[in-house]
Amino acid sequence: QQADDNVSTNAKSKIVRMALSVGAEGDWQGIIDTLSCIAESIVPVYSGVGSGPESWSSSAVSSNPAALFLWLLRGAANSSPVEDAKIDWGKIEEWYTWCAGKGYECNGVITSAMTLLEALRVVATTGRASPLMVDGKYSVVIDKEQDEIVQQFTQRNVSGFKAVRAFRDVPHAIKCDFVNAAIGYQVDQRIVYRDGYSLANATKFETINFKF
Repeated sequence: QQADDNVSTNAKSKIVRMALSVGAEGDWQGIIDTLSCIAESIVPVYSGVGSGPESWSSSAVSSNPAALFLWLLRGAANSSPVEDAKIDWGKIEEWYTWCAGKGYECNGVITSAMTLLEALRVVATTGRASPLMVDGKYSVVIDKEQDEIVQQFTQRNVSGFKAVRAFRDVPHAIKCDFVNAAIGYQVDQRIVYRDGYSLANATKFETINFKF
């Protein structure tokens, strides 16, 4: 009997199955205590030509945040895949190209229950973006300098305008915990100092745990 006989055909197309060949030696009791592997996502990637689903017809190993974002919307991970007509293709393609140029990657493992929106937010963050809906379509806002002004407030279109500015107690440095592939995918830390501060004079620290 095969190990996956009880797995439906539909499920087999959505999950990765792995076979092991283990040599029994010494006091091995038939139980594998620890098993680890390096997995890569095979997802639709942008061809760089044109726009829309036909420009994403080829699949390849990719860590591009935009490709993974789109896969979460349309792929097997989503029990109710989003229709192509409800995707802002132009913006996601712009984001894909920008991430590729900057070398931004999304590498991580989802180990607990998470809503689609939560997963989209985590993936988008790795590409310096945030998910949002524009005219009923799934899109992103990219954290970069924009060429066009979206909204301008002047005395001609604003009356009685008020604003509140919060003055935060900004830390001197951020301790960034992350999984470092260079040291065998172990948790590592980098300290990012605010301008004017260094190891010599920084006293206020905050810690951020980057899971991806």
